Amino acid sequence: MGNLDFTVYSDPTLEEMHKQVAVRAASEPPRRYLGASSVGHSCERFVWYGIQGAPCEPMSAQGVYAVTDGHRTEDLIAERLRLVPGVTLETVDANGNQYGFEDGLFKGHCDGFIIGLLQAPKTPHIWEHKACNEKKFAKFESIRSKAGEKATLQQWDFTYYVQAQIYMHYFEMTQHYLTVSTPGGRSITSARTNYDKGFALAQVAKANRLLEAQEPPPRISNNPTWFECKWCKFRAVCHETA
Repeated sequence: MGNLDFTVYSDPTLEEMHKQVAVRAASEPPRRYLGASSVGHSCERFVWYGIQGAPCEPMSAQGVYAVTDGHRTEDLIAERLRLVPGVTLETVDANGNQYGFEDGLFKGHCDGFIIGLLQAPKTPHIWEHKACNEKKFAKFESIRSKAGEKATLQQWDFTYYVQAQIYMHYFEMTQHYLTVSTPGGRSITSARTNYDKGFALAQVAKANRLLEAQEPPPRISNNPTWFECKWCKFRAVCHETA
């Protein structure tokens, strides 16, 4: 048997494609407002840096692909939900724009509004879809089997839970319907969540406090190797230049 060639395969075209995707993503201007999808982050300093447009690690091409896949999977699941008799799902308004709220510099856009769920046919729900990897998908189903449907979202992903409560608050709805799938929508599950007015108001107050803050809040950890800091996109400005 001749010598085996274990040279790592390289495709310069794809490598350049990845590079250009990352370059284009890095050219996008930073958001100078606080989004509903960010306020529930575990580190308030992270949220504050986002509001300020602080320099951060650019998103990798793989990160861009994941976001794009999530949007396309969302569209796919919406199309499938509309096949259910009696279900009405609205994802854009009469002008073709995503439904959103704006409270000063605190803003958010939900995936849509749904009514006609077979388990609650008369109750309108905020609809959100999240695409995730198989490990996180399995965790979702495990939590629901142990904690029950209505407690699943809060235990599964606190940031998403905060987002859900904020949407219910601003759109004046009492129920949230989350569908969760693996990329491409091959496996899909769901959970509904009840509105918690007191909790939602506390999150709105937190958002206003962070928007008004003139100085960065305390770090979640002063150790740059702490797991939440190690992979944070604001790690350099937070720990290395402070």
